[in-house]
Amino acid sequence: MKKAFLLGCAVALQAAVLPYLDVYGVSFNIVLALLVLYGFAEGSWRRFLAHVCAAGLVLDALAGAPFGVFLAGLLAAIGFSAAGTLFLPHENAFHFAALVAFSSAWFFLAVFGYGQFVVSLGASVTFAGALASVAYTTAGALALYPFRKWITS
Repeated sequence: MKKAFLLGCAVALQAAVLPYLDVYGVSFNIVLALLVLYGFAEGSWRRFLAHVCAAGLVLDALAGAPFGVFLAGLLAAIGFSAAGTLFLPHENAFHFAALVAFSSAWFFLAVFGYGQFVVSLGASVTFAGALASVAYTTAGALALYPFRKWITS
């Protein structure tokens, strides 16, 4: 129940507050960071698949982007993150940072691919913007890492 409440608060923050706290047009993806933290602590994403779908659908409903963008991005990121846990041990913050960086890169690629090829947004994104998005999400997730025992309990 606590995890669902924290995820709901993260979705509300992501939709209402974090777009206004962007740095060079890039905002922190707290929902992705929280979902990767849950999976990293538990070792399995199967229990969180319903949470991922619910968070993606709510973010799609609240955002101004085409419907399905956040759902596709979160599913791609969590799928890659689940595959990454087969190769990365759950030992320290370095492994967590690597997992978040790879997951946020997949999130960005899925959102960009969905926007370009499915709904033809025509938006151009630079490589520097993509790297900034990955770095910002990884840094924010590392700020959550010391509280992982409280968040995941």
